[in-house]
Amino acid sequence: MTSAFALQFVSPSVVARRYNYLCSRSLATATVPLVVRAVENSDGSSTESECILTYVVTGTGRGNKVTMTNNNGHEMVTDIPKKYGGNESAPTPVETLLAALIGCIQSTGMYVARSMAPRILVDRIEFDLKAQRDGRAPLEMPLEKTPELTVRPTRVFGTATVYQRNGEPIAPEQLQLLGTQTEARCPVSNLMQDSGCAMDIDWIDGSAT
Repeated sequence: MTSAFALQFVSPSVVARRYNYLCSRSLATATVPLVVRAVENSDGSSTESECILTYVVTGTGRGNKVTMTNNNGHEMVTDIPKKYGGNESAPTPVETLLAALIGCIQSTGMYVARSMAPRILVDRIEFDLKAQRDGRAPLEMPLEKTPELTVRPTRVFGTATVYQRNGEPIAPEQLQLLGTQTEARCPVSNLMQDSGCAMDIDWIDGSAT
């Protein structure tokens, strides 16, 4: 049976105009000023999209603490726990990765929600996510040998609770589409899943909590 809910797809030129408009209004979530271009035939039909986004971050590390800056001047800092030689003065790199995932899911989810028919009028999404990895892997010896244990995060799990502005419940088919398409379109989620990290996020209707 065909679902009553669907995404409304638009041409690359429309995507480009919308994105560049958001950039001009300082509403885009990208970390650096970006320009998106679309290539079309002379008759206006789309054949190819050129949407290469470049992200630039510079950083300086002293000990285990790293201070980084993007092209907009936003500063990010990472550190590691004291038991591993750090000072616990900032989130760890893996925690920062988890934060990037949450930010990416939020912005992608807002796009998916407003592109659905009918739309989901999202007020907010509340996240409670955890990531797991084998802490032994980076410490394996000898250093001349690549670790046999898996170094990367192996699993991300938790909840994403969606609240509508009007407080109305979200139909199960809508919530499933929102979750599936958000995770499929989120660059950070894709990066982690392609590495082999299992993504196990439960999407919850906030009106039912």
